[in-house]
Amino acid sequence: MTDRTKKKVIEELEKIPQDKLPGLYDLIHQYRLGLEPGEGQRTQILQLAGSWNEMTDEDFTTFLEEIAERRSTAFDHRRTDESSAP
Repeated sequence: MTDRTKKKVIEELEKIPQDKLPGLYDLIHQYRLGLEPGEGQRTQILQLAGSWNEMTDEDFTTFLEEIAERRSTAFDHRRTDESSAP
């Protein structure tokens, strides 16, 4: 980044209302992490941590069964395509 560009970015940052800075920080931080090899994906995965905490055991079991069925269907379809290829 050139000094001129950096100066323009800082000038724009100074115009942001104080109460909007935490959201802007999160945006910039996530963007920067996405530039680092491996870190962006790790951060995205960790954001999902706890997503299923509020599911009942019954709903979670149903969810897992549906995932297994979808994977099975997807892989069966893929195997059929591969075996019919010339």
